[in-house]
Amino acid sequence: GGGGSDSSSVVKLTNQNGTATFTIASGAVLNLMFNFTSTEEDIATGNGTCQITVNGTVKSTFSVEQGLTTVDVSKMLSSGSNTVRIKCTDVYGNYKTLIYTISVIEMYITSTFDATVPYTGPITFKYIPFGSLEKTIHILVDGTEINTTVVTNSGKQETYIIPAQTHGVHKLEVYATATMDETPMESEHLIYDVICL
Repeated sequence: GGGGSDSSSVVKLTNQNGTATFTIASGAVLNLMFNFTSTEEDIATGNGTCQITVNGTVKSTFSVEQGLTTVDVSKMLSSGSNTVRIKCTDVYGNYKTLIYTISVIEMYITSTFDATVPYTGPITFKYIPFGSLEKTIHILVDGTEINTTVVTNSGKQETYIIPAQTHGVHKLEVYATATMDETPMESEHLIYDVICL
């Protein structure tokens, strides 16, 4: 990109992710990292303005400091293919633009598990995985993975019996992973504090 005023300021905008193409699960965090600088006669010109556009629609505009910036764009994306443009403009109106291609695949887990009641003995955890691809469901208790299950269905309830836990509060964490076009993906995590007696 280029353009702007007749100022001799030099704008640089570099992608710090190492790639401009991503495939992610819906809801998963995607941090785009870029480095913005603007100088005039080797002197920094100050903050600039960053505009993020997704598929032609402006999603965010904010002040950007010179140096490394990280932006989570996951909430700005829709299912399918997304073209994301990050445009940084300095105080003189000179700018540079980065373009990313991001594919969002529907893959997530829902559950009606009630963590407000105490449990005695084995714990029945029911969940519904979504996404029309082969998914590995990960179940962790207190940070230790106790089970992985491969499922291909979408929208069908699954059940896993968690072994009885010691007295106290235990952290239950459930999420899905998958690979598409050789790109690993990870869903949002369901996290519960479970009371065990």
